[in-house]
Amino acid sequence: MNLRHQVELLTAGFNSVATCCVITDQDWRIVMNNSSAERLFAQHCGSEQIENLRALIPNETMFKEVYDKISSGKALKFQLLDEQFNPSPIKPAWMANFEPISSESEDKTLVIVTIIDFRTRGEELEQRRRAEAEFRAIFDNAFHFLALLSTEGNIIQANRAALDLLEVPSHTDLSDTKFVDAPFFTKEDAKKIQLAVDTALQKEIFRDVVTVHTLSGKLIYVDSVFCPILDEHGHIEYILAEGIDITERLAAEEEREQLRVQIQHAQKLESLGMLAGGIAHDFNNLLMGILGHADLASLKLPAGSLALNNLKEIESTARIAADLCRQMLAYSGKGKFVVQPIDLNSVISEMEQLLAISTSKNTVLKFQFSEELPLMEGDASQISQIILNLVMNASEAIGTKSGIISITTGAMYCDTNYFRTNQVDFNTEPGTYLYLEIADTGSGMDPETVERIFDPFFSTKFTGRGLGLAAVLGIVKGHSGNIKVYSEPGKGTTFKLLFPISKNHVLESIRDNDIQLEDKWRGEGTILIVDDEETILAIAREMLLLCGFEVISARDGFEAIKLYQQSSTDIDCVLLDLTMPRMGGEATFRELRRLNPQLKIIMSSGYNEQEVTQNFVGKGLTGFIQKPYQLSELKLKLKEILSPLEE
Repeated sequence: MNLRHQVELLTAGFNSVATCCVITDQDWRIVMNNSSAERLFAQHCGSEQIENLRALIPNETMFKEVYDKISSGKALKFQLLDEQFNPSPIKPAWMANFEPISSESEDKTLVIVTIIDFRTRGEELEQRRRAEAEFRAIFDNAFHFLALLSTEGNIIQANRAALDLLEVPSHTDLSDTKFVDAPFFTKEDAKKIQLAVDTALQKEIFRDVVTVHTLSGKLIYVDSVFCPILDEHGHIEYILAEGIDITERLAAEEEREQLRVQIQHAQKLESLGMLAGGIAHDFNNLLMGILGHADLASLKLPAGSLALNNLKEIESTARIAADLCRQMLAYSGKGKFVVQPIDLNSVISEMEQLLAISTSKNTVLKFQFSEELPLMEGDASQISQIILNLVMNASEAIGTKSGIISITTGAMYCDTNYFRTNQVDFNTEPGTYLYLEIADTGSGMDPETVERIFDPFFSTKFTGRGLGLAAVLGIVKGHSGNIKVYSEPGKGTTFKLLFPISKNHVLESIRDNDIQLEDKWRGEGTILIVDDEETILAIAREMLLLCGFEVISARDGFEAIKLYQQSSTDIDCVLLDLTMPRMGGEATFRELRRLNPQLKIIMSSGYNEQEVTQNFVGKGLTGFIQKPYQLSELKLKLKEILSPLEE
């Protein structure tokens, strides 16, 4: 290194010193000074450049004493009192150090003077003390978790919020505790803490959610940030760990997500319900054609005809389909369940043919009915749905192998202990219950699966066990019943459904004399049929002709109004379809009632009576008949409206 570079380095070091440094001759003329001296000059002399040190220190006595000392080559320190800045004589304002240096090139002595301004340093210390106090106040009173860590990951200090969050007493000393080894983290989260410390040591910010166990064992979730704190030279001095308890926020988000899923599910169910209602309505119109033609065909055959049995089977199957349509309408909100005393054995017997065609060919159905079984209160279509659902599930569980499905009915007494072992708890009262047992020899389920099969969206590896069981559970609960499940992998599954016994011992059905009356009764007059379905028009027309009426037919509301205006005096009653294009049933009804307020109008629809008639309350609707209907039902309805006083 040449001399020039050495001089440059020494000059740079001289100027970078924070202490005021001045080089003078023996007459105190300034030869050289650093930048710290310039700041001191500016502060006390009004200028960064002065020629003589006496301008800064106007103390001739001191200078004479100093001169005498340094002439003998001795260094000297002086503590200078400054009355202007520090009136107390106990504490000096400045301290000056005088040290002679010899010059080889010149025959004179130079003096290097270093000056410390205690007044300025005191202000710096005071500012630092205030800053530390402010930091401590902010640190301790912050509402979120704060911990200062060493570069080794040890806790230096933690604020009050951190102690409260961890449920640590305020007097607890956590200093020198290795953060990663603190008793608040699982092994998995301890690894995450170590990763956070390592990331901060790389001068990077780490952020993640950490699971924390408080001293009482409470589980909380903390959104944590670890960041490095650098000193003035850019070196990592500390690591700051910051965290916010987001347990409640996560719970609220989870609740919102569940609500969103529920709303989405409700919207899907609403859409599905609308679809189901529309399908059920249209399917009822189709069933009207099947049931009506079968009914009319049976009247045209001789009593001993072999075809009568086939027609009866068609009628029975069509009625079961109509019951299922009523179930769909109830599900869609377009109908209501009808709860009445029913014979469980009869419900199952009427379904035998449907159950047979709903199971695979390699499955055998076995029925074991208890004799003199009491009645139960229920909706026959709902019970039919349960039976069909469980039987189809059982058939799918058997799969392609041969198997048996047993359907058994009976009555038994159930006490509290019996219900306590059920998979679901409906708080069912002890007593005598009817039971419906459906057992299969299929694949079966393990206990863990059995515990969850009634969850609405739980699916299993076994076919046939899933969404339908939640509906079964809902129907059983709606009937104040209960359900037990027995299952074992490889051996099969048994569902045992329990229903309360009806207090009514008489079935609500059509009396024999009513059937005889409907066979004998014949009407007279003219009836206007209004329906957009050609098949229904043809069937209803033939039925009315068999009842003794003359018939006029219209395919929509506009045609019906026109025909009524032409033949108003001849028409005794109108059989009006509710859902039609162009002019619907409601609009047609209003116009007909305007033309003749006394006109008898029977509304007909594939929708349920309760759903339809609520729109005509107080408007003079004479009656309602639900599709599909048979000749006997139509006769009873017409007799009720047109001949109410006949015995």
